[in-house]
Amino acid sequence: MGDGFASALGLSPGQRLLQLQNAGLATRIADERRRWRRAWDFFSARMENRLIERVLLARISRAFDHLDDEVRLREILQDLRRDYGTGAASTLHMAPTPAPQLEIVEGAPTTAAWLRESADHRGLLIYTAGGGFMLPPAAQQVTCAERLGELCGLDALMNYHAMAPEAPFPAAIEDTVALCRWAFKRYGADQVVMASDTAGASVTLGALLMLRDAGDSLPAAVQLFSPWNDLSLSGWSYITKSATADSPFRMETAAFCARAYLAEAMPTNPLASAIFAELSDLPPLAVHTSRYDMHFDDALKLVQGIHRDGGHAEIRYWESPRHHLERFDTAEANNSLSMAAGFLRRYMDVRGVR
Repeated sequence: MGDGFASALGLSPGQRLLQLQNAGLATRIADERRRWRRAWDFFSARMENRLIERVLLARISRAFDHLDDEVRLREILQDLRRDYGTGAASTLHMAPTPAPQLEIVEGAPTTAAWLRESADHRGLLIYTAGGGFMLPPAAQQVTCAERLGELCGLDALMNYHAMAPEAPFPAAIEDTVALCRWAFKRYGADQVVMASDTAGASVTLGALLMLRDAGDSLPAAVQLFSPWNDLSLSGWSYITKSATADSPFRMETAAFCARAYLAEAMPTNPLASAIFAELSDLPPLAVHTSRYDMHFDDALKLVQGIHRDGGHAEIRYWESPRHHLERFDTAEANNSLSMAAGFLRRYMDVRGVR
């Protein structure tokens, strides 16, 4: 009965993780802080997650009450976007910080802004921030991307793709494809790397698949932080983490954002949910995430799929309730960004080295 029940439920994240560890594709990053500091951070993160969850659900509930009132829905969304821009939506662990004013990239086919630009233009990082497909990059995400670009020693720009629901799927992907083609022409594809977090991972992976299927060049390597790449919400971690304070998000939050982004498209469309795609011939890819993240099963399935289809992917994970911990000004965030920069730089000059 046990085997039959487990088979009916499918692989749990723990079982998938064990398979990846046995294949040498998953690495646990140990927390070397003192035990009392780990315990305090774990406790404060869970309390913060509960607060974020309540705030987000309250906003979504307000939107549900006005589904037939387009004017009111737009006002609710604009309020949320303004709060992100002013820092009013910052979490307890991060001081409210207004989003910095960035210089727009002249000549780019879509909206993008420089995070850092050097005189020699020897390489480029394209960063796509998440925000449930509906929100612009928060100040903390901009800082994270700036730090990664600096550690890589590359020019870096933020991809300000079209946002849902005004521009639903696949508009954000098409913007990213256009930006990549512009960057490849300017820098050379082997001198371009990409990084993204949360919902931005869905956009980045969709762009890579679209470029690959069109026979275009691809970037040298890709780094994903806490990626969301299953808009059908089929993974076990969506269920288990929605019932705890381990994640600041619930299935209701994810379902609302996914529906606003997809419009009439199916959530299993491979360009929206890469775990349903054929994943061969993609650039080397690394994932950094937390075992407590609601999207953890997404990350495991993605790495498994790329490995299955003959590509190179690896995952490093933390035992932390903090979602996308690279946003925080902590030693753990610095460690993650340093490892990410090392991975991306590894593939800048010698494409395809394993």
